[in-house]
Amino acid sequence: MARSRDDDDKIVTHLIIREKEYPVRLRLYGKGANASSTFILEGVTAGRYNQEVTADTLGDLYKRGMAASKAKTARIALAIQALDTRTVNTDERGYGGKRQFYMRNGTIVGKHTGNGNLLIQWEGRTDVEQYTASGYGSREELYRPMSEDDAKRFAEINEQQNNLVDEERRISERYKYGDVRQAVEIAIERKMSEESTDD
Repeated sequence: MARSRDDDDKIVTHLIIREKEYPVRLRLYGKGANASSTFILEGVTAGRYNQEVTADTLGDLYKRGMAASKAKTARIALAIQALDTRTVNTDERGYGGKRQFYMRNGTIVGKHTGNGNLLIQWEGRTDVEQYTASGYGSREELYRPMSEDDAKRFAEINEQQNNLVDEERRISERYKYGDVRQAVEIAIERKMSEESTDD
């Protein structure tokens, strides 16, 4: 059975990976003849799930740290699309108009070296935006590039759905009882009042 991290994880040295210094922890497992240890590179993660970079020797830890940091700084070009909206047909002051849905084109250019967020450059922009697939800070789903016809139809369908929801909400608000019990009491009072005048 391993002892607690507080007892066993000690910073034993530092490694310089791509001109940046990282602490190295030594984690001990077990006791006596069954004891083992592993080195952990602090501040660098690897793989799809951002696992700790570990190795049995400092030499292997350095190699794995170099590979992990290279993967995070690699520049790629993965084409994507996202559903977006813009306001059209506004007046001269910018008021009114309606939302129009369209597919926005972009390129994933890499991953943020610190937090692992995707880095996206949208078409027509020079800056790069961070995107988190976990939903934190993300506004939209990302899609593989669609054919022009599919992209147009997909945007139209989403616009129609949005308009139907807005229309449903307007009609619902117009006819929805605020307090149906109160409406029943008022109806009963009116009926009783009519009956008393008929007598």
